[in-house]
Amino acid sequence: MPVLQIIAGIIVTIATYLFLLPRLRSRIKGVPVENGIPLIGTKLSELHAGHVYAWERTKSWGQVIGAYGWNPFRLAGVRVSNPKVVKEMLQSNYEVFDKDRFQVEPFDDVAGGLVFIENGWKWKDSREMFEPFFKHAYMRKQQPMFKREMEKLVSCFERDMAKSPTGFDVQELFHRFTFDTISSLTFGFPPESQLNEGSDLLNAFMLMVNESFMRFVKIALIPVPLSWKRNLVKRSSEYEKAHNLLRKVINEKIEAVREAKTDVAKAAQVAEDISVITTLIRDNTVPDWMDRAELIKQLITLLFAGHDTTSNMLTWTFYFLAHYPDCQQKLRDEALAAFGRDGELDIDTLERSKYCTAFLKESLRLRPSSLGQPRFPSKPVSIEWDDTTTGTKGNKLEVRPGMSVMYDQWAMQRDPNIWGPTVEEFDPERFIKDPHGGATSIYAFVPFSYGPRRCLGEKLALTEGRWILTEIVRRWKVVPADKWDYQIAVVGNMRARYGIGVKIVPLSEE
Repeated sequence: MPVLQIIAGIIVTIATYLFLLPRLRSRIKGVPVENGIPLIGTKLSELHAGHVYAWERTKSWGQVIGAYGWNPFRLAGVRVSNPKVVKEMLQSNYEVFDKDRFQVEPFDDVAGGLVFIENGWKWKDSREMFEPFFKHAYMRKQQPMFKREMEKLVSCFERDMAKSPTGFDVQELFHRFTFDTISSLTFGFPPESQLNEGSDLLNAFMLMVNESFMRFVKIALIPVPLSWKRNLVKRSSEYEKAHNLLRKVINEKIEAVREAKTDVAKAAQVAEDISVITTLIRDNTVPDWMDRAELIKQLITLLFAGHDTTSNMLTWTFYFLAHYPDCQQKLRDEALAAFGRDGELDIDTLERSKYCTAFLKESLRLRPSSLGQPRFPSKPVSIEWDDTTTGTKGNKLEVRPGMSVMYDQWAMQRDPNIWGPTVEEFDPERFIKDPHGGATSIYAFVPFSYGPRRCLGEKLALTEGRWILTEIVRRWKVVPADKWDYQIAVVGNMRARYGIGVKIVPLSEE
């Protein structure tokens, strides 16, 4: 009998949360709310396309939407797509809107450095240490590396087109290209993932990323208190092997550079090496508090920051490239005017390529690589804002410690009240007419975040994008594959579920 009573109690509780509370609790402190309990308040279908469902709610509910958890009288979190609130999060009050250590703990080994480190002096030291490697002057020094990796990518395009004349997947090619590029920049050598269609280092890194993401999902979705979930973040033996491989590679590089300081013969071997790791060790610019383990974490974080999001940007850029031939021709005209068919590319001229840059920005507007990151207030904050979706003014959002606050790029960058009636159209010209794309606020377009924690890798990502677009369009016409299912898959970042299929046609055969 007690067992039946317990079962009945559970059924009543679930029914209350599913059917009764949504009708009784439509708002909390003026914020429209929904049941945010994972697997109870969230439909399974929404887990695969949460950005779409969130956007539909935004259009009818407004630019700030809340969720309650087990306590239906208290906001557990909010999702925002209002530029004024985003400004508070990323610029005006960025120190208050911090990263949460437990929430990102599963990613500690792969992104626990500069990306997910909490605000404070360690974050500032880390950013100051890496900042010189993402400036224009350093990108210029890395031109030979970009040229080398681009030549390999061209070979891969030719190889895959020959193997599959009906079309091939560029997502996998960009996945390897960006890993070899960021590895070269960080360590001074490429893992040769491109021509070999993979590498031990790439496989190890992706195993760590994928397992970290699955641990994060367990923490986020399983509807039990956080304290009960700590056993879910344990690393597998395969994960530890992969982590050990990356640590071994980095340790060997560090030791080689240190030995070169006292060994003339070895010094000659690293004299021309301008990689991040060599420069830091050779010039003694690693902060005193950063021990070997922390430095390794920071360097692996660079791989994380410079790999997947850039790969996603390139992938979706080629979707638009193949499906908008008129825009592709404008890209080609600009590339040929600047470099001709065989001229050597250079960073300075590429950065002045207005249409190419606008094409990349418009792709990022409609397909942001990341949908946004949650922030966790360290103290209470009250924000006044006007909702341009519902037309209500003088709204007040009160956030407190323990809440999550996430900005929603997908919703904000598709809002016609912010971008105008042509918001759903792919139109790079909007970023030529106005550097902010015609949006009502500079905080409406944040593919690389904004403020003091703006992504350091923005210049690297755009450099790779300009280089690839320019080289490809002056060689080939890019068209959609004969048959391909184009779907979005949000797996940490925004990827193509089945890749992006294209064909390349030599311009001489048009």
